[in-house]
Amino acid sequence: KSMGIFADYCRRMLLADDAPEQAQQLYHIVEQLEKIADRFKYICREYETANCKPHVSIIKMTQQIIMFLQQLEELLYNFSLQKAAEFGKERKNFF
Repeated sequence: KSMGIFADYCRRMLLADDAPEQAQQLYHIVEQLEKIADRFKYICREYETANCKPHVSIIKMTQQIIMFLQQLEELLYNFSLQKAAEFGKERKNFF
C-alpha cells in the first residue's frame, strides 16, 4: 500500500508545471517500480499462503532482481540519459 501512495505522489509531482525536463522518463520508471513492487507482494503472499519456502534458485534470482531494482532506484533519484542507456544495456544482459 505504501508503495502505491509513494508512486502516486511521485506521478503528481512529475505532472506539475515545474516538473524536471526528464519527467516523462521518470514517470515511466515510477510506473515500472510500482508494478514490480506489486509482483513481489503477490509472490510473497503466495508463498505465505502455501506455507512453504521458495527453492534456492528462486532466492538467487530474487537477489539478482533486488540488485537490478537498486540500480533502477538510483536512476530514478539521479537520472541522466547516459545512465539510462547503461541501464538499458544491463537490462538486456539480465534477461
